[in-house]
Amino acid sequence: YIAKEKKKKTNYHYVLWYDIDRTILIKHTEFDYKFPEIKNAAWMYLSSLASSSLPYHAQIVDFLKNHPEVKLAFQPGTFQIKLGAEKLKDIYLRVEIFFCNIEEAEIILNIPARLGGKSKDVLTLAKEIHALGPKMVVLSDGPNGAYLYLNEELWQIPVYPDIAPPLDRTGAG
Repeated sequence: YIAKEKKKKTNYHYVLWYDIDRTILIKHTEFDYKFPEIKNAAWMYLSSLASSSLPYHAQIVDFLKNHPEVKLAFQPGTFQIKLGAEKLKDIYLRVEIFFCNIEEAEIILNIPARLGGKSKDVLTLAKEIHALGPKMVVLSDGPNGAYLYLNEELWQIPVYPDIAPPLDRTGAG
């Protein structure tokens, strides 16, 4: 299911890191997205796509409508988060398991950035993401571990104990 487009460069991401702060610069190439003919899939994983990929999401929705047995795992990337839940509502409605971090959940739900911990609590965030459609919601929270919202219960797991402090946890969510 991999297509190669001549004269187009791959996507690339740079992590700028200083002390405890980091910024991730993302450059998505605008590929000619075409949904492939998939047979006998049990699961589909959807993640980061370019800002120009909204029509491709519609192709994914069509596939899922024609294949209700396929389960969808969704971990939205930067541009999917910026698109907002309304534009991707048909995707959210089909999600079996959803992954993001706390700050991304706040953006998806249009909640202002945390100010001194005054954001909505994790249970409320998980319930609101669940209300968009996902059956299971997983929210990571950096050094506080991760949460699973399932069957109206919120479960929490701490960060795996490190034998030495990690250099950086970027991408470990």
